[in-house]
Amino acid sequence: EDDQGMMKCIDCAYFFCSGWPVDREDPQGHARWHAGEHQHWVARWCDEPNLGYCFMCSRPMRLSDWSEDDYAVAARNEKDQQMPGDSVAKDGWGSVSGIAKDERQRVPRIAMDDVASGYANGDGHVIRGMPNHGETCYMNATLQCLLALGKLRTKIRSPDAHLGSIGLHLRELFVETRISNDARGMLDPSMILTAVRERYPDRFEAWKMEDSHEFLLSLFNIVDAEVEEENGRHVLEGGEVFPTFNVSLFWGSAV
Repeated sequence: EDDQGMMKCIDCAYFFCSGWPVDREDPQGHARWHAGEHQHWVARWCDEPNLGYCFMCSRPMRLSDWSEDDYAVAARNEKDQQMPGDSVAKDGWGSVSGIAKDERQRVPRIAMDDVASGYANGDGHVIRGMPNHGETCYMNATLQCLLALGKLRTKIRSPDAHLGSIGLHLRELFVETRISNDARGMLDPSMILTAVRERYPDRFEAWKMEDSHEFLLSLFNIVDAEVEEENGRHVLEGGEVFPTFNVSLFWGSAV
């Protein structure tokens, strides 16, 4: 009975009440507020995990056919389709009427506390620190921005991704920042830094200031070169070509 009326967000794994009395056909409360505020549309009932509710479609649904990761990917893709600057209020989701102002400010903090450690963004990844390997703020800033991209997270963790060694190191950072993982401790991007320095021996030296954009270009040049190499091998084996990250995510504008 303690779980009655509680819902778990599929996208970020936070728990919220659905209002009282409990209405499985039209849940309210903090669950609805969270869906509209963060565009995390699907949540499951804690006392009946196979049952869920889509706040975008305004209908109950069974979750037995999809895993939580499947729904999380779908939710992130839906969010990424929204143009920058669009407001969720235009769809009627921006309203938080009926929730006191102090409660609206308190709910995100309660949700963060449930994660045990670290801070989580709206796409369900935990923000973890990175050590400075000698004036490497440019790399840390670049990687933190990449880790916040929902489309990149979905793409690089796809089982169809054709990744080389550096791509696999980058994917590991995404795995280590999943909200379901322990967020304690710092990330270690040293393998990525070493690989970039080996590829560009006259740049990104220790204790030397560098440009974040230049590091981004260099990193994706390496990752995409590995993708193209892996594509060649897969084509010879009758497999599909995996698009490079620069083209599929940035439309080639990152170079």
